[in-house]
Amino acid sequence: MLYFVLTLVLVAVGGFVFLPRFAKTAERNALGVNFILTLIATLVGVLVAINISEYSAGQAEKKDMIKLLNAAVETVDVSFDYSQALHEHFESLDEQTDITKLYHNNMPPLPSYLDDILVLPIVSKNISTSSLSNVVNLSILARHLVNTAEELPYYVNVLKTLKKVLELEVSYQLGQLNEQQLELQSTDLMLNFSKYSGVTYKNNLPE
Repeated sequence: MLYFVLTLVLVAVGGFVFLPRFAKTAERNALGVNFILTLIATLVGVLVAINISEYSAGQAEKKDMIKLLNAAVETVDVSFDYSQALHEHFESLDEQTDITKLYHNNMPPLPSYLDDILVLPIVSKNISTSSLSNVVNLSILARHLVNTAEELPYYVNVLKTLKKVLELEVSYQLGQLNEQQLELQSTDLMLNFSKYSGVTYKNNLPE
């Protein structure tokens, strides 16, 4: 943005030479004026090149970030699929089954790769504030809930919501949502999440 402003200023300064009011002065100092105009043209060219370079770098960075966010979605999805299948399996067992022991022998995975993605500078400096806050809070919840079988239905819902938060952020980064739309949809998503508090078996998972 700074380079763009400087470019406009230099073009404006150069344009003064061609105003009728300064025509005679320009003729008397033709050599100096030509030198200044050449210098301005060179500087403008350099600034335009820098602008183009920065824009290209920014676009490349955004593409890389979207790839990382999609990788995060896949990571959460793997954890979600396994956890949901485990929950459904536990629902089918009779009451004599030692679910606690079975759970600890088949604990669902945490999407730990997500933490590695979030600390990358390319992600941490570009991700929206609302998405970052929601991802961090849900990740903390997931780490607490994964330890006990009784919390598995809630853990599944945390992963489901976490995946949706990341998908909303991808849509935002792609330009499919503006900041206001992202905020509204994120708020609705988290409100719906907070309504679900089932933590025992024989409860239905949320749609």
